[in-house]
Amino acid sequence: MENKVNIHSACASGNSDNIVSLINNGADVNKELLHIACEKGHENIVKLLIQHQAKVDEKNKFGWTPLHCASRNGHENVIALLIKRNADVHIKDNVRQTALHMASQWGHDSAVKLLMHFGAHVNETDNKGVTPLHVASASGHDHVVDILLQHGGEVNVKDSFGWSPLHFACENGNDKVVLKSCKNRDIIKDGFGPIKENYI
Repeated sequence: MENKVNIHSACASGNSDNIVSLINNGADVNKELLHIACEKGHENIVKLLIQHQAKVDEKNKFGWTPLHCASRNGHENVIALLIKRNADVHIKDNVRQTALHMASQWGHDSAVKLLMHFGAHVNETDNKGVTPLHVASASGHDHVVDILLQHGGEVNVKDSFGWSPLHFACENGNDKVVLKSCKNRDIIKDGFGPIKENYI
């Protein structure tokens, strides 16, 4: 137990010397250590753990991989490192969300661009039919909404309850996202009839 506590703390703080010492004394690198290092953005620790055979697609109790953790926190260097070490950009967590959902929900513009550069699907759905554009719209991240739309995000896609990204934006009072969505003329097919020109 002592080794476990120490190595988790060392990963969180970025103490590479302690980590090497603990690994040499038999600490298991596949105890969500990579998740912790990725969450904190410690690129050097991520490299170290991978060198010692940490599994890049290991899942925690939520089904998150290290890539989910790095994306949720917007650590682009770590994201790039993981993918170059063969992390699966398409892998889904327990609710079938991808790393792109995470980056979009938390408003990390550069991480969103990077994940799509490496092939993340812009219109990927979770277990409720929610896409990255839905979560970005719900959270009010208008810059992310712009990026997703520019890369083919489907503005009229409906989740399993029949809600589009515009519904999510309106429900959460995100007026900037509503305006951006409405400027995309396809939104007039949303199901409420034509939107008057003076509202666009």
